[in-house]
Amino acid sequence: MDDDAAVLARDMEILNSIEISATAMKIILSRLWAMPPQARDGWENQGKALQKIVKKMLKTGDPAAVAAALNIRMAAFTDLAHEPFLREWVEPTDAENELSLPMPVIQAMAQEPVVLRAGDLLCFDPESFRQRVLANKAEALRADAAAAARDAATRPPVPTHLTRRPGRGGPRGKGG
Repeated sequence: MDDDAAVLARDMEILNSIEISATAMKIILSRLWAMPPQARDGWENQGKALQKIVKKMLKTGDPAAVAAALNIRMAAFTDLAHEPFLREWVEPTDAENELSLPMPVIQAMAQEPVVLRAGDLLCFDPESFRQRVLANKAEALRADAAAAARDAATRPPVPTHLTRRPGRGGPRGKGG
């Protein structure tokens, strides 16, 4: 491996080792999109805006490195956003250059490793990203079903005398 390839491999390893939770990703994206478009327009402005947001949120670590990782993940997603499988998941908003992203997609943006493609393009592998989105959606459905089952199991029964309307032959007699 030549020196450039070794440096690039190390940089990719560092990039993918920076952990960003899906919740943090969602908060950061919403704060970024709440900024005026000119404050986040272009690679450099977006990087500076991300650094400001991350600096306020981050308790430990290097805000510049996290902001750079976020910026690369967002660029990788932008290249992927027009894939046919994502059309049902990604919806444009009224704002220019802004998308509405459901949590399974945001989770995949946070979890999926960035890979290097021909032409030194940093991106997400489309099939791996699609599988991650589907797995995240399935997990969310399982969690929702489990929560609904827990709620149903812990809900106290309602006494029947409270569910009958007076005057309908309830426990108080015919006239209620």
